[in-house]
Amino acid sequence: MPAILEGIRAGHVFIDTEGSRDRLLELEAGLGAQHATMGDALRAGAGERVHVTVHAAHVAGARLALWLDGRPLAAAIDTRLDGEDVRRGFDWTGDGRPHWLRAEVLDAVGKPLLIGNPVYVNPLR
Repeated sequence: MPAILEGIRAGHVFIDTEGSRDRLLELEAGLGAQHATMGDALRAGAGERVHVTVHAAHVAGARLALWLDGRPLAAAIDTRLDGEDVRRGFDWTGDGRPHWLRAEVLDAVGKPLLIGNPVYVNPLR
């Protein structure tokens, strides 16, 4: 129980809009020795490439949506989730300013199935 509460407080969570028991959504970002998962932050200077990985499970037939600061992010990845356990990765180039990057899984008509917490890049302190 303490570990679960610690994860929730840290923001390492996603929402399953249908309350299934087996679906999964993970978002990770890395730059050099830095590593961040949903709810975490990392620093990325202008021109630095952040590698982002999304892992989704038990949502075959759905599609992935990526958001940067609340706007759709067009990343060079296949957004179709055609298997039961899918990982997609891409690089995003930082500009030195604060951002947040988030992932969702949508059904065939665009209804959110899984809504992930963001990874924060260069958060204001």
